[in-house]
Amino acid sequence: METLEKLVANKEALESAIEHIDLWLLIFGLIVAVGVVGEFVYGFKAWRNNQKLHVVQQSIDQLRQTEIAHLNSDNLKLRIVNLPRSIVLMDRNGDKKEREARRSEVNKYSGTTAYVRSVSDREPQQLAASIIGLLKESKWNVMNLGPSIPPGPLTSGVRIMTREASMFLPNGQGLANPKEYKYSEISKAAQSLCNLLQLDLGPPYGPAFWGVKWEPEQPDPITGQYSFEFPKDSMFISVGEIPAEFFLPPIPPPTTKEDPNAKQSR
Repeated sequence: METLEKLVANKEALESAIEHIDLWLLIFGLIVAVGVVGEFVYGFKAWRNNQKLHVVQQSIDQLRQTEIAHLNSDNLKLRIVNLPRSIVLMDRNGDKKEREARRSEVNKYSGTTAYVRSVSDREPQQLAASIIGLLKESKWNVMNLGPSIPPGPLTSGVRIMTREASMFLPNGQGLANPKEYKYSEISKAAQSLCNLLQLDLGPPYGPAFWGVKWEPEQPDPITGQYSFEFPKDSMFISVGEIPAEFFLPPIPPPTTKEDPNAKQSR
């Protein structure tokens, strides 16, 4: 039979064991609480980083697409540069209506006299022949002056020149009133031809400006002489090389590094 002393000792032993268990429960509870908080904190951080990663990945994809577009554009330009320039009479990539409208404008000036000369290389000569064929179909009077060796006043691209009256008043009286100044009648024919040739020599088949342009020639205000002489009521068409501006990359502006001492002095 158990004595009082044994029961008391047994009670004390159980109470001690329970105290140890409560201590461990408290410790494990704290560990679980830390784990829950840690899981929440680092789970939130992981979500935020995934969002940032998604944004960065989108930026990378956009840059790659931009680079691919630039490479495709450069490859297209290289392919076009390697092809000879040509004038299309019927249709090019669905521009039939626009081409017919511009062609009808050129046809309005039938009987116009045009002098055509090209540099001596084969490609410009072929392009000059295409332009001559186009003008003859529009009933223009075309004078083929043949290739020029050396090129002389001829430059790259196609230039359509007309002789215009001087913008300077006689006897050194200054410039004429822009509202009263009028271009020649032949200039209208030149502009219509320039607009038509832009379809084949302008973007995307050539540069925006140097592929073909109309140049109204002005006489020297002192001597009254033109830089290039040809009959007044006619136009002169020069056919040069493919403009280098079309396939050479633009030169970036120089980068300047800011002086660190300048910041400190501010």
